[in-house]
Amino acid sequence: MTKSRTSVARASRSRRAALVCAVASLTLAGTGGTAYGFWWSGPPAGVPGQGGHRAAVPPPIKIMPMGDSITEGWGTTDWGGYRKPLLPLLHRAGYDVDFVGSRRRAENTDSGDPDHEGTSSIRIEALDANVNRDNLVGRAAPDYVLLHIGTNNMTTGSDGVAGLLKTLIGDVRKQAPNAKILVASIIPYTHLGWRPTERPKYNAELKTTVEALAQTDKSIIYVDMSNAVDPATDLPDALHPNANGYAKMAKVWADALAPVLPAPSGGPILQDNPHFQTVRAVPAAPSALGVNLWSNQGSAITRAEPGSDLNAVAPTVGKGISTTFTTKPDAPVTVTYRVKRSAGQAPGCTSSVDQLRLQPSAGPAQDVTATSDWTDHSFTFTPTSTQGSLNITALGGASGACGPLVTSVIARQDTTPSPTPTPSPTPTPTPSPTPTPTPSPTPTPTPSPTPKPTPSPTSPQPVKPVVAPTAAPDGGSRHTDAHTPAARDKYKAQSAGGALAVTGTSAGLAAGVSGSLIALGAVLVRRSRRRNETNDHGA
Repeated sequence: MTKSRTSVARASRSRRAALVCAVASLTLAGTGGTAYGFWWSGPPAGVPGQGGHRAAVPPPIKIMPMGDSITEGWGTTDWGGYRKPLLPLLHRAGYDVDFVGSRRRAENTDSGDPDHEGTSSIRIEALDANVNRDNLVGRAAPDYVLLHIGTNNMTTGSDGVAGLLKTLIGDVRKQAPNAKILVASIIPYTHLGWRPTERPKYNAELKTTVEALAQTDKSIIYVDMSNAVDPATDLPDALHPNANGYAKMAKVWADALAPVLPAPSGGPILQDNPHFQTVRAVPAAPSALGVNLWSNQGSAITRAEPGSDLNAVAPTVGKGISTTFTTKPDAPVTVTYRVKRSAGQAPGCTSSVDQLRLQPSAGPAQDVTATSDWTDHSFTFTPTSTQGSLNITALGGASGACGPLVTSVIARQDTTPSPTPTPSPTPTPTPSPTPTPTPSPTPTPTPSPTPKPTPSPTSPQPVKPVVAPTAAPDGGSRHTDAHTPAARDKYKAQSAGGALAVTGTSAGLAAGVSGSLIALGAVLVRRSRRRNETNDHGA
């Protein structure tokens, strides 16, 4: 695996983890392919038109339209039936679809995909015989079967017809064990040869039969088509729809498919024939038939690979093929396609070259070199108008040389809206409120109280504390400072018997006062004793 393919796969895994998308707004809600969950969404940034050369192109969903002339498309000039309007409905919803079947009409040149399994005038039992004899369903290997059958049985009545339908459904299931089988009730009609009064009875029995089968097989699905068309306006021959009636049937089928299809592989597919489906091989010389919905500038059509229903184109040198489609300006379009060397495979080619160029309507072209194996490629361009286009040509070689085989050219538009920046709101200035002046209250005068005379105190004047003398180191005496630690300790010792001993440096002043009082008391006691002694002993 090349580096670009690895990076693409890594980006895809990251996107799948983030998405869960994201997703796009589509014309019809729905999904993509069962086993095809991987989708590449564009080249690396800064590499316009050249990124993702090895991007995987998932295979299309195979759908088998099965039934009678109504499935075949009787009543329209191109025999597209409901298939012609159904294909673009699915494409625009993001589904890459390939109709499969063993039948196609020569007139069916512009439906985008002419394959089907519808046979005019066939009854249920005859269709069942064809399925078993030719392995019709097994060979096509559809993912989905759209079954509308039973109208021709009404010519002989409805009795037992639902039982025949049950047998057919069982045989289809045997050949396509994993397919989803959508079984529709038959549309209304008024043609007397088909006994229209038998139709309601058959439709009721059909519904009961299908719903009973769905009890044990959830992949068998009932589709109500009983009122899909208006017999008065949509049935020119009283039996087959016109283009308007087929468009109504296509809408019913699309609505029935939407909830049972898996997630889509990307945005809307812009072309109606990405797989070059044709009713016959297109010669290398310019042909009026051309490639359906592509402009044939001289190209050859061949089978893409053995057993494949998808055709491949080998553009000739100097010519090629092109297509146009409606786009949304400035929304990126991702183109994926498959390429293989055409040597010895493309009819009508005088020689082969390996260089191929894809030129979008906007942006650079992408040139690739084909090998002997199918390789997947991808690039992205951004259209500048509502009309986009792709042109594919071969490069080099002599006139008449064919370029590589190319198939599955799928252009998808990214419909994810770009986020619109939200402008910051301009703040609206809030005007400052004008303060309302508050009037100052008028003070009420308070009468001065008449002072009461204070009597003079009769208590004695405070006595100045006398500090007890202490012996000085030189034998003299001095006053002890009550604020020193030594004095405080001494006074505490003297007052140990008191009710409170004040300690700590923060209580120095209190200790000094207490000590002074104690010392004063000691002096008074001594003086009292001397007086007593004097009184006792005389003067």
